[in-house]
Amino acid sequence: RGTSGAPMTELEKKTGSQYCDYSSTSHGYDDYRVPVGLDVILSTLSSYARRKEKELSDLRVLDAGCGTGNYLVALSPHVGSLIGVDASEPMLESAKEKTKDCENVTLHNADLTDLDLPAGHVDAVICNQVLHHLCDENGDKEKVTEALRQFSSVLKSEGALIINTCTPEQAVDGKWYTEAFAGGAKRIAKRFPTTSFFFTALSSADFDRFKVSVPPETIMSAEKYLDIHAPSNEAFRCCDSTFSLLEGNELSEGLAFLQGIIDAGTAEAYMQGRERLRAQIGQTTSIIAFKRF
Repeated sequence: RGTSGAPMTELEKKTGSQYCDYSSTSHGYDDYRVPVGLDVILSTLSSYARRKEKELSDLRVLDAGCGTGNYLVALSPHVGSLIGVDASEPMLESAKEKTKDCENVTLHNADLTDLDLPAGHVDAVICNQVLHHLCDENGDKEKVTEALRQFSSVLKSEGALIINTCTPEQAVDGKWYTEAFAGGAKRIAKRFPTTSFFFTALSSADFDRFKVSVPPETIMSAEKYLDIHAPSNEAFRCCDSTFSLLEGNELSEGLAFLQGIIDAGTAEAYMQGRERLRAQIGQTTSIIAFKRF
């Protein structure tokens, strides 16, 4: 059990996710995923440093749910030190290899509901596309609430928290292909907290000064994301947990639909229409908050 008291499944104990087996997906993760919202993180950290009369290179940053270390590598040249925490040992092994030349990075195996770090230890916490993995199929967000409390505990006074997540609407319509796999998209949407949930839970965890930003980029490299054949590639599917929630024949039916529009010559028009929708609603949302003084 984490400090929230809710029982953990075997998968959650092993990978930190209630439904996605990152033990098997970690090896190909970096072939597709990119550190979305990096500009939001760097601008927030820079603003915090100026307010505290510090240099960016003075900051200690926690990457909560660091995965294979994409954000650790990207931020390493900019900040003083980074702590990468993840519940998945295979993800941490990948991060260890990736950050082997980053002398200011340390890695730590822990659940986000029990970080096991000193109070007031870091200037900032980043948490990217992670918190929905703590929610169950019924939308129970108790563990998300506890994770936010943990972030508050390890942050210094007025420290910055930057969360990248998806709104439920973005989970359903923020990617061009999710309409073909609507069952998985609708199930995962139930696990993504709403922005109003975050505002309430963050306030209860001693945060204020909330800001919301919608990064323009996609969670996967644009070249691979915009490949009409991508969903037929298992490695691609392993990098989007929407696919892990498909049931029955939903995968084969979705792939058959895509093959049908490819054969009919309408695939490009279909993707363009779906991408216009993404342009309106975004694919991810960054939520920024600061620990109260």
